[in-house]
Formats: sequence, structure tokens, C-alpha cells
Amino acid sequence: LALLDESDLQGARKILKIAWKQPTRFDFEHRIRLPHGRFKYIHTRGESYLDEKGRLTKMRGTIQDITLRKSSE
Repeated sequence: LALLDESDLQGARKILKIAWKQPTRFDFEHRIRLPHGRFKYIHTRGESYLDEKGRLTKMRGTIQDITLRKSSE
């Protein structure tokens, strides 16, 4: 989350907060700011798993750089 652009941070936190509390799939796009100031667009998709007590046990998923696609839109 540290690399997320400020304008995308609140939405990503909201999605992940839900995933931490209930088993769910998530799918969202966001921007990250690289150390030299450039941005990359990222597509994040995954799912969360909780144990019988409702505690998060695992999150798995993928991230994909979609910068080229976004620049052509």
C-alpha cells in the first residue's frame, strides 16, 4: 500500500478491509508511484481466506502492469 497513489489509496484500503474480514474475491485497478516519480497502472486480482474463527489466514492473487493498455485508452 505504500506505493499506491494518494487518490487510489482510500478505495484500495476499503476493498482490502472487506477482504480481511470475510472470505471474498477482489478485483481492482490502481496506480503506483515509482521512486523516480513516474506512475504505473496496476490491475490487482485475488481472494482472501479466513479460518473458522474468522481470522485471515491467507490472501493470494496476482498483480499485472496495465500501463500500456491504460495509455492507449
